[in-house]
Amino acid sequence: MMITKNRLKKILFNIAVSAALCGCSGGLTRADSASTRESLVPAESGISPTAWCTWATQNRSLSAKKSADGGVDKIMFAGDQGASLARENINEKTVFSDGGWIDDWPQIRGDMFFLFDDGWDVKPFIDRKSEIYLFGSVVLDGKKFPSFADANPAQRLKKLNDEVKSRGWKGAGLWIAAQCARSFPGEKLTREQVRSYWKTRVLWSKEAGVKYWKVDWGY
Repeated sequence: MMITKNRLKKILFNIAVSAALCGCSGGLTRADSASTRESLVPAESGISPTAWCTWATQNRSLSAKKSADGGVDKIMFAGDQGASLARENINEKTVFSDGGWIDDWPQIRGDMFFLFDDGWDVKPFIDRKSEIYLFGSVVLDGKKFPSFADANPAQRLKKLNDEVKSRGWKGAGLWIAAQCARSFPGEKLTREQVRSYWKTRVLWSKEAGVKYWKVDWGY
């Protein structure tokens, strides 16, 4: 196929444009180009609401259970039989001890909220089937996090959030069950009571400086 002069000019022009867009230059070596290339990683922390969630780690870091015959029972993954055990696996020791989860991701933690997932605001060894009415309190459990067990729920959250931020994270995020915790099974709440319940907890988070909620299951 014969290429006309105009056609050749267009081809050469497109090659030149592509080279310019790619940052290519015949006068620069690969090392020179790398040293002059601008980094796409921002120097300052971002403002997007990005979070690192504890749930997968709550499950993966569980110790295997030994069965009665001396074998080892496989722990099922998140949301299955392992869920109740994972709730017990989020506490002050697993999170804040030396080498705990709070010490992970040093290079990028300033861009992320540390999200405390399912288990942070319920009592130890809770039975979801029979005690589901207790989920959704948004009150940091004092037995799991004794150093933060202030009488005031908002102050508990503030102490937690302040500690998370002191470790270099953007702040604490909270897993929230999409239901009001109740005093007893079958307790009925009016629409206004539900509104007041959640308004109170939003104000707790505001006082504590908590800016991230993950709203999950509920009834």
